[in-house]
Amino acid sequence: MMTKVVHMTTVDMSVRHLLLNQLLALQQAGFDVSAVSAEGPDLESVRKQRPTLARIFYSPHDALQDFKAAYQIWRLCRRERFTIVHTHQIKARYLVRSRRALRVFRSW
Repeated sequence: MMTKVVHMTTVDMSVRHLLLNQLLALQQAGFDVSAVSAEGPDLESVRKQRPTLARIFYSPHDALQDFKAAYQIWRLCRRERFTIVHTHQIKARYLVRSRRALRVFRSW
């Protein structure tokens, strides 16, 4: 079974400028790689490189949107069963840890 890796961040700019080279290197090494962020203009150039992307609706100041994002992350992680989850901002880390408490990630 292929190791599934996901990088989660809150903004699209992080995927393009911070994570793209890491995603491509992991992909070339044989990992099944995904990235999760809010939708934005920087994702267009990332899509051309072909790592798997998932759109999550983050909002900087809206608790209801955060709840929706947490639910979306929960559904995504239930469906995909990632082996490795890497978060990059505090909000993404908080949302993933709250999902981890519900045991949606594969455990060894």
